[in-house]
Amino acid sequence: MQWYKLLTEKHVEQVHEESLLILEQIGIVFHYRPALEVLSGGGAKVDENTLALYVIKKVGLGGQFLDTEHTLRHFRSEFYQPGLSDRDNFENWKAKGSPQTMESANKMWKKILEEYEAPELPPDIDKDLQKFIKSI
Repeated sequence: MQWYKLLTEKHVEQVHEESLLILEQIGIVFHYRPALEVLSGGGAKVDENTLALYVIKKVGLGGQFLDTEHTLRHFRSEFYQPGLSDRDNFENWKAKGSPQTMESANKMWKKILEEYEAPELPPDIDKDLQKFIKSI
């Protein structure tokens, strides 16, 4: 008797795309110290105020944050503009060709590669690197 059903590649891609969309649109709460250190190391301000865990706990599951003092203090200065998902209204999104997150991500990585400029390496390091590449 089969107790599970394998997902098709298309279903796996759909789950992945929707997961990325959810994470990008609503964010995620990190309690894991190494994850917080990665965010901090990448330039994000990570402290008790920016995490606002006390607010999340107070509001609770299914609550809203619009009337909290924390939101009132920060709503004018804290904005998140997603890099991939489109925050336009439906009409504008449709007029732009209804771009999907995966399509935008594909265009983004291609643009990054196209515009990439390799750093200049000291000659001795470049020589050693080329030697290593040939050895693999």
